[in-house]
Amino acid sequence: MRPKLLSKKPRSRAKNGPAFVFVNTAHTPPTEIENQDARVIVRRQAARSGCRGRQSEGAKQAKIDQRTYSRKPRTTRKDVTVVQSIAEAENSTQMRSMTAYAPTPEPVPRPFYTGYERLRRVYNVDLMDLTSFTDVDLATNAYLLLREEPHRLTSLLQKRDSSFLTYLPSRYGSSTCLDDAMHCVTARVALMLGYPMQGPSPSFLYGKALKSLEIAIGRGKECLGSDAYCATRLMVLYELVGELYGDKSSMFEAQEWQSLFAGDFSFQLDTDSRLWWRFFGATSFLPSIVKEMRRLLKNIPHGRGYCARSLDILKRAKEMHKVLHDNHILYQRSAPYAPSLFNAPTSAESPDRVRLREFYFYPAIYVSRILATLFPSETERATYEEEAQSLANQALLIEETAAKLDPAMAWHFKQRNGLAHSIIQTRERWLFDKEHEMPWDELRIVLLQRWFEWENSWRAQVLLNVMVE
Repeated sequence: MRPKLLSKKPRSRAKNGPAFVFVNTAHTPPTEIENQDARVIVRRQAARSGCRGRQSEGAKQAKIDQRTYSRKPRTTRKDVTVVQSIAEAENSTQMRSMTAYAPTPEPVPRPFYTGYERLRRVYNVDLMDLTSFTDVDLATNAYLLLREEPHRLTSLLQKRDSSFLTYLPSRYGSSTCLDDAMHCVTARVALMLGYPMQGPSPSFLYGKALKSLEIAIGRGKECLGSDAYCATRLMVLYELVGELYGDKSSMFEAQEWQSLFAGDFSFQLDTDSRLWWRFFGATSFLPSIVKEMRRLLKNIPHGRGYCARSLDILKRAKEMHKVLHDNHILYQRSAPYAPSLFNAPTSAESPDRVRLREFYFYPAIYVSRILATLFPSETERATYEEEAQSLANQALLIEETAAKLDPAMAWHFKQRNGLAHSIIQTRERWLFDKEHEMPWDELRIVLLQRWFEWENSWRAQVLLNVMVE
């Protein structure tokens, strides 16, 4: 026998009561309800009533569906076929498997850059554009001069023969120290120009480049190679950009660097290149001397250690002044016995000689003003001020003479001669001070304040020229 199957729907039951029945037989005699025909009739009647109700509800729903269908756009037989095909494809395991392994459309290929070209793309700067400017390091207000004389830009950018930067693209990847230095300088230039950059910050790259250069120099013979030389020149360019205006000391004051600058550079082919390192080694002390001068005035003049610090600055300034003049004499006495850097040019000069002129003139002007401030002797102060005035006038004369011989050379002098103009404009106050009768303890404060006012006015003029619209 088959087991009884449960009905799909349990019979309705009243709450806490008997099962629902069609005919109530609770109070009816048994003889009246035993007629099976009566039971059949009653059940059939109930079934007919239920069927009519279902048909009535179905008709209503059909009318609603018909109205809804009439509002929808008609679907063609072709559409039905497409829908059925899609449904069959979705239900097909084989089709899903094939779709999963189907090849995806290939993306549009992007150009892949390597080597120096990638460096240029990352920082939006091409070091080759700085080629002519590295003949003599670019001053802060150079872009203003270019705006006033835009015709200079074409000739300057086309003059690329003498710069070491022309060899950098071909040397990229040859050594770690050179690559790191190139990244460092390129990032710094991009930051100064406001270009969008991708990659580490210039300060991070600066530390990385210094470490790589230190390792290369420590390897003996490798420090004389072209890669180490170019990396050092790049770090010099990085250091000089903004250092004199940033009131900071230079890393090149360290004894290890000074020993390197004073070393034997006889392998250089010309005197201008050999003496370049010596002049640079001397000028590297100027930023820290200026920094200490400004700190000296900020402290209480009569405070403890003021006199000792003042004498220390005076000593360092005298040493720097002496080294500059000694290098100048050595330059004239070395074969092929070049004429003095102080003399006006008689023809177009090499970029190395122009660089030596600037390394000699402008640091000497600056340090002479410092000595004219700190020396206790009135005669010594007047002597150094006269030297500053003489150097400033000669720098302007060289610019004027060079304009007739080599416009590019004159342009390089013009971008720095703001210092010379400021020296000449304040000549009367510095040569004829009326406070000479004051006691030295009071006079030294007045002299220091005078230097501070001049230095601030010169810096303000430089910034004004840079920021002018």
